[in-house]
Amino acid sequence: MTDFVPVTATPISDDASTLTILKAAMRNPVEMWSDYFYREHTATRKILGQRVHTTTDPDIMQAVFQTHFDIFPKSDLEQVVLERATGHGLLTAQGAEWRTQRRATSPIFRHKNLTALAPLMVAAGATAGDRLAGARGEVDVMPVMADATLKVIAGTLLSGDGDDFDFATMSKMVDISLAHFGKVDVFDFFKSTRRMPRPWGKAGREAVAWMQQAAADVIDGRRLSEDQAQDLLALLMAARHPDSGEGLTDAQVRDNIVTFIGAGYETTSMALTWTLYLLANHPEWQDTLAEERAAVLGGGPVTPDHLEALEKHAMVVQEAMRLYPPAPSLDRVALEDVTIGDLEVKAGDVVVLAIYPMQRHTRLWDRPERFDPMRFTPDQVAARHRFQYVPFSAGTRVCIGWKFAMMEAVAILAGALDRVTLAPTDFTPYPRVRITLRPVGGMKLAVRPRASQN
Repeated sequence: MTDFVPVTATPISDDASTLTILKAAMRNPVEMWSDYFYREHTATRKILGQRVHTTTDPDIMQAVFQTHFDIFPKSDLEQVVLERATGHGLLTAQGAEWRTQRRATSPIFRHKNLTALAPLMVAAGATAGDRLAGARGEVDVMPVMADATLKVIAGTLLSGDGDDFDFATMSKMVDISLAHFGKVDVFDFFKSTRRMPRPWGKAGREAVAWMQQAAADVIDGRRLSEDQAQDLLALLMAARHPDSGEGLTDAQVRDNIVTFIGAGYETTSMALTWTLYLLANHPEWQDTLAEERAAVLGGGPVTPDHLEALEKHAMVVQEAMRLYPPAPSLDRVALEDVTIGDLEVKAGDVVVLAIYPMQRHTRLWDRPERFDPMRFTPDQVAARHRFQYVPFSAGTRVCIGWKFAMMEAVAILAGALDRVTLAPTDFTPYPRVRITLRPVGGMKLAVRPRASQN
């Protein structure tokens, strides 16, 4: 193992004022935790008149995510930020509406459906590898990973209409919407102004409107088409609640398309971008993965049949998401009084689930600042609290597409690394939250073709 220490966000001081915390929340939420939360678990303070409990305690995570799930919906602030960017799909639906959408869409992500989509993931990985090998030298790998994951969405969500869908513009619009709506501003801290349109948010609103209209056009086109493609769009349109038989409205299908494109491709592309950064600084793990591919592939290309056997590739992605979770924190609000261990939560209190510091916590992880994929061997996983690692959320509202995302990430990673080797450059990335955890300035790495690819 090298002495390399992955870049981390700069914490505020332990005695930071409320004003300092609010400024950090607006500037870059991943900077709003002091060192305290990397060595201790829970702190409570009043912020703008509201009691806020910030925690890195896995037991509290389990209580909020699972045991007391029904009394801990998303906070209004988190809800508003997500609705601006994605509308009213699975990510933002609450209560009965969420249960209907979840039960109607869950069959989409069954194993047999994911297996049928695997060839598109493998093809995207090969294309990404070829693109990197052709570029050589210093390369910003972030847009390459974004294009790869977007191609997967193009093929799996809209296979029958992918050729006519403007995914390049869609990618641009996702970036614009995240830049404008992926952060909070001072008006978000007050309920009376939280939903007030901001003049400076015009570009973001136009980007979201473009995405929604593009999705609506695809739905209309599919209804007029004789295409019988069994892609995610077809499954969404055919989805029915198992008890009531109720399907999704056109608006719900539209917003779920926007959610799957925006949130789906964005989170996986960022996970892969951070993965490549870590591997560039750990050549020994590039060698380990090359050995695994040689053993599994037998000298041939990656195929869908290989994905489940590429266990170390999955471990590398999991460790990257420990250090750089796509969603660094989640906010929940208590609907009623509840006691969780020693924590007394009153109705109306906000609980901030600080995932980023929890997954780097000194009392939960051995040498937490180090990149060590061996943390994700089956024995290691079984030995720790299952709520101390939650990059896909957890419990009842665990990300519905997490298996899809992991299969996709392994396929793209294996395809890319089968063609290139990576090394660091003078560029140093820095994590910043815009709904997801992105590196400021992209991810510039030294890329060269593998010897067999010359």
